[in-house]
Amino acid sequence: MDEIGFPQPQPKMLFADNNSMLTLAKNYSGNHKRIRHSVTKLNFLIQKVEDVIIDIVHLAGTEMPANVFTKHAVHNKHATHIP
Repeated sequence: MDEIGFPQPQPKMLFADNNSMLTLAKNYSGNHKRIRHSVTKLNFLIQKVEDVIIDIVHLAGTEMPANVFTKHAVHNKHATHIP
């Protein structure tokens, strides 16, 4: 955002419901063989967390605001995510 003229005083919050991704982004030791296919993306994420550009926060899958656009929901759940 800084590059296009919108400086960010605080890190942007990235909501995630995947505990494995949260653990890897914050405590990755570099020896997980199962993720070798996505190490480049993971290294980018780790670097942004270390540089305090983003902050990854756990949010339950049922509470995700993006679900309004991606999942079918009954009216009362849909209304809770719309401002």
